[in-house]
Amino acid sequence: MSITGFDEQTHDLREYETQTLVPALCKILSRCEGIDKRKTIAQLTTCLKSDEGIDYKGDGARVRKMINVIRRECRVPWLIASSSGYWVASSREDLELYIAGLRHRGQSILAVADALEQQAEEYTQVRCL
Repeated sequence: MSITGFDEQTHDLREYETQTLVPALCKILSRCEGIDKRKTIAQLTTCLKSDEGIDYKGDGARVRKMINVIRRECRVPWLIASSSGYWVASSREDLELYIAGLRHRGQSILAVADALEQQAEEYTQVRCL
């Protein structure tokens, strides 16, 4: 499923991504238990080459898309993230805090969409007068 406006970055995974890159990323990420072992996108790309022998030249958006699939398919349980990288939560509390943060961000995005819809309606009404 691609996201409208971000179709190029979020299109469905290609066969090479699904069969080669995702399993390699799962292997790397499953070793990242605890925040002290977190990996950035750049570090994950480096690990693909050094640990798995894969010279991946794709962009960060595609790696994030693959990580999204890994999370949704529960391939690496408790995989969480922050602006400083991805790692496997080492406690249920860490996982629950992350989930709460995701829900808050989702609500914030929906609030912006609601406000823009309201603005569009008001703008349309003003233009029609």
